[in-house]
Amino acid sequence: MKKLLAVMMVLFLFYIPVSIQNEIVVENGESIQDAINSAEDGDIIVIEEGIYRENLVINKSISLIGKGKVIVDGNGSTAIKVNVNGVKLANLHLINSNNAILELRGGAIVKNCSIYNGKFGIIAYNSSIIEKCTIWKCGGGIVLYNGSIVEDSILYKCGLCIEIYGKENLVKNCISYYAGVSIYMENATGNKILGGNFYKNNNNQGEIFLLNSQENEIMGCNISYGSFAVRMIKSDENAIRQCNIYKSRYGIKMESCNGNIIRQCRILKNRFGVTLENCKEVKINYNDIVGNYMYSIDAKYSTCDASHNYWGGIFPKKIHKILSRIKLMPYYITPLYGEFEIDELLEEKEKKENYYPCLLYTSDAADELDGVDLGGRRI
Repeated sequence: MKKLLAVMMVLFLFYIPVSIQNEIVVENGESIQDAINSAEDGDIIVIEEGIYRENLVINKSISLIGKGKVIVDGNGSTAIKVNVNGVKLANLHLINSNNAILELRGGAIVKNCSIYNGKFGIIAYNSSIIEKCTIWKCGGGIVLYNGSIVEDSILYKCGLCIEIYGKENLVKNCISYYAGVSIYMENATGNKILGGNFYKNNNNQGEIFLLNSQENEIMGCNISYGSFAVRMIKSDENAIRQCNIYKSRYGIKMESCNGNIIRQCRILKNRFGVTLENCKEVKINYNDIVGNYMYSIDAKYSTCDASHNYWGGIFPKKIHKILSRIKLMPYYITPLYGEFEIDELLEEKEKKENYYPCLLYTSDAADELDGVDLGGRRI
């Protein structure tokens, strides 16, 4: 009986498939595509420093890792097209395409890559992760559809830095500047923009623009020096929380929107603080709305709850409304988030090339704030 069990165990182990991860090295002058064609799922292709003028197609779950400065030149076409899940790309410089430089039709991880000079930098269709990448001089920097993450990346000199058209994407701790628009959402639902710095974009456009988009969240961001810091058109049930919004023509502008939330923000020294046109049931609560030159709130044909805010003095200042209903009381007569001087903060930002810290509350705690003493005096 013992011998029979031993034989069965040997036979069982013999038929267990063994996954062996091979490493394939591509030298300068060799073909990356040839290495891809000869690879098996799970293999790692290490690419030595050099310029590779190829249009790569990946149909296997493999890794491409650059060693040194590895440039893949698409020469007018897509540099890399990924058609399967489980692909990893790292330490690559991808350049020159009249379409997308990197096209991700399968879920992939893209890390420490730079993308330059394409109609689009990256198009991600499903569940990809893009981390610590730099993208510049592309018409569209990154295009997201469903379930992807962009984190710790820098985008500049693009027409639209990040475009979102689908659901449940996350953009976290990214920076964009010197572009047309930092983030553009259209027909987008359930997406999150967390902890970004967006500034000095096109004077006719701005930083974050939502069109026909619902239930998205913008949280913990620093947004400044645009025509519009945040603009929403026909977009409902979105939330702007814990953001610093300053030095733009319009801090926040909403047109034909319903049920949006502005909460725990600093809205400072814009020409117009919050502008509402044909909006309903907007909630603007627990914000410091200070030093905006024309109006703190400019409302036309709109309704909103603007209670529990600090307006820069003993009384609410620069409230302008046309056929609108705005609830202002109760309100605070000292800042909710401490005394501050924006010019000093901006000077510090220029020194560090980073923005001052955002507010420390979490979104989970935001709904618990009604009736809680935030430090300001309320009347």
